[in-house]
Amino acid sequence: MVYICILFLIHTTITANNLHVGLGQKYANPRLACLEAKPGDTILIHNGVYQGAFFIENIQGTPNAPI
Repeated sequence: MVYICILFLIHTTITANNLHVGLGQKYANPRLACLEAKPGDTILIHNGVYQGAFFIENIQGTPNAPI
């Protein structure tokens, strides 16, 4: 039973992604990155000017894999 939990934690860490936001990045604004973020992911917002306001809701990680 303990081994299953350890494997789950390792799997979560391995599958985590960095979601890059900014000019020339995959995501043009923070909201777009948040729509695709999964537990364990990191959203990296690069320097830049972001036009408008961004409403972000229902984004959740887990206790062991926050976003």
